[in-house]
Amino acid sequence: MIALERSYTNFSNETNAKLSLLRDVLRRVQAGEDVDVEKEMGTGDEVKEKEWEEVMRELAKEDAMIQSRNQRRRAREAAKREAAQAPGSV
Repeated sequence: MIALERSYTNFSNETNAKLSLLRDVLRRVQAGEDVDVEKEMGTGDEVKEKEWEEVMRELAKEDAMIQSRNQRRRAREAAKREAAQAPGSV
């Protein structure tokens, strides 16, 4: 369990670092700086490209889990509202 928590913490830290880099590059581009985006993002560097692929895959997986959880929560809330409004309910 501790190893899993460490693994998630490491992944979370790596993801935050990648997202921070992306935000910084976007900020600099929007500010009109001449930025070599491909170099900054690691295009052409096989290791960095694999890291980005993994980060994007994990973010997509996490987003899908969050959306699924939210959808189930909304369905439960709707069912409760319907039950409360049903004839004979108190």
